[in-house]
Amino acid sequence: MGFQDNFPGINNSAFTQFSVNATYTPTGGDPSEILVLFFGGDELDDAQWRAALQASATAWVRESDVSNPTNNDMLTVGEDVWTVTGRRKMVSGIWKIELRRDLRPTFRK
Repeated sequence: MGFQDNFPGINNSAFTQFSVNATYTPTGGDPSEILVLFFGGDELDDAQWRAALQASATAWVRESDVSNPTNNDMLTVGEDVWTVTGRRKMVSGIWKIELRRDLRPTFRK
């Protein structure tokens, strides 16, 4: 039994320990509550924040929760609404999705 054989169990452990609640809304579809591993990207200091127009992040999503993520789908984590800008299939039923959030309307870090 190698690493690949154990990877599904490792993923389940990671989701159990480190996931956050989120709402995934496909374009033209109904929202659903899911668990994601969320990586918020770089923190902006005050000088960068004033000049920033958007923030970026990455989330790992189970394929069983989101079968086909597409650009312009929405992911809500806490109060922040993120737009899907890309995806990549990970091993063992996990999508890695790239996210962007417009900072202009909220002016929040």
